[in-house]
Amino acid sequence: MPTSHHVYDRVYLLGVDGAGNFFQQADTPNLDRIFAHGAVNHNGLTSMPTISAQCWGSMLLGVSPRSHRLTNSIVDTFELPKSFPFPSVFSITRKAFPNAALSSVCNWNPINHGIIERDLGVRKETGNDEEVGEKVIQTILEDDPKLLFVQFDSVDGAGHHYGYGTEGHLNQITVVDGIIGRIYDAAAQAGRLENTLFLVTADHGGTPQGGHGGPTDAEKIVSFFAAGESVKEGTIDEMEVRDIPAIVAFAFGLEQPENWSARLPEDLFVDGESKPRREEDFDGGRKKYSDRAHQNTPCDAGKTLGDFVDLSRALCYYKLDGDLKDEITGGCAKADGKLYFTEGFYGAAATLDDCVVNGSGVDVGKNDFSVCVWIKKPEAENDEKWCVFSTKDDEDPRDPGFGFLTHQMELETRVGTIDGTVGFWRPMPLNYQNNWFHFIAVIHRDTNRIAYYYDFEEDVENDAESVIPADLSLTREAMHFGNHTPLTLDDLLVFDHALSEDEIAKLKAYYEQ
Repeated sequence: MPTSHHVYDRVYLLGVDGAGNFFQQADTPNLDRIFAHGAVNHNGLTSMPTISAQCWGSMLLGVSPRSHRLTNSIVDTFELPKSFPFPSVFSITRKAFPNAALSSVCNWNPINHGIIERDLGVRKETGNDEEVGEKVIQTILEDDPKLLFVQFDSVDGAGHHYGYGTEGHLNQITVVDGIIGRIYDAAAQAGRLENTLFLVTADHGGTPQGGHGGPTDAEKIVSFFAAGESVKEGTIDEMEVRDIPAIVAFAFGLEQPENWSARLPEDLFVDGESKPRREEDFDGGRKKYSDRAHQNTPCDAGKTLGDFVDLSRALCYYKLDGDLKDEITGGCAKADGKLYFTEGFYGAAATLDDCVVNGSGVDVGKNDFSVCVWIKKPEAENDEKWCVFSTKDDEDPRDPGFGFLTHQMELETRVGTIDGTVGFWRPMPLNYQNNWFHFIAVIHRDTNRIAYYYDFEEDVENDAESVIPADLSLTREAMHFGNHTPLTLDDLLVFDHALSEDEIAKLKAYYEQ
């Protein structure tokens, strides 16, 4: 591809998990010499929330977590498909260079399968930080990768253990600095640094108390280093971790994908031209239901739900049209806290603000079951949780029962057993913030599989995290939904069986009448 700027043969991107911008306080003789004539930024902005999957996801996929929706639980559970709406730097590099060697060596292996797409022919390896260093040198010598990504994890571990910015944390940065120095020297001796862009970055920082995920400067401000033939010596004024894919694309002479919001930083390359950041639309190519913007259907618009589906197999049905009545049993739930009846998807809805609703139990027994509900919620901050529906003590993993909760950008299924919680995680639909979406969870106990449907279309069906005992009765005397953060729910139903595709289609027809 013809370009008007310098194009590199290789890009090496080395990431130090949890280092923040604490490089400045640590003894880093190797970084000092490697980037003595390079570009440095100690005031880069990472992604929010400041958690590993969200930050590494932005660093490799070129968008904010609101778009890629990856979380630690998600990347630990699911492989990233080749068709993911936001292509990684590995994906665009593979497309442009079909025969090139590509490598990723990570201490935290979920990056390899949960953030880098499968089936790209990327050499993926894992190990502790010392092993990572040796494997990186090995792949440099054996494969001469065009794109090499490396993730060290021990600095983050030291931050959690000792506190970020403490002596123990800073000492571990020095240890990893030594590993980076060995990698650099081995590559130089093998002639691999000729026309190579060498990058080092952190994904996030942390607090002196040993945590991260929040918006403090210690958590969200990170360092970034660059060295290469066309790198402009000095300080980079402004950049974010999601801009790193734009740097890689520019270095290879590639156009970045239209749906990236990554932006080439100013003052990084002598021949670089920075453009305005593209806004993210948060739809990611996903099919949208009623464009997530619709007119609310009045309560008397047409036929009732019972005209479409067999409600004799429903265990509870909370219409939430001005009251907390269960249409199946006739009983009423009780609100503890601030509850308002507001405009719903279908008639009215219950908005819970610092509120928990408690009702009578559901007789699931040992059957398959399904939960259906309309959800509207704001974007979460930190690790806020909403209980969508639960029959168990959400804080006790061994309390029998089941529950559905939302976290920052994901939905979780929990089934309590005597051995602990069986979990299942999935990202929220794109563009969910403050917009209605319909959620169905179908639990197949005979096959130990769980299916999620968003807006009546199957999003995924997968094995549960561990086995739900076949002889475990999930019948409970009480249920609850909501907790102490805002959440709006409409038409909450539980069925005593796994809904069929035909039944789900009939539910959709009811809401589209």
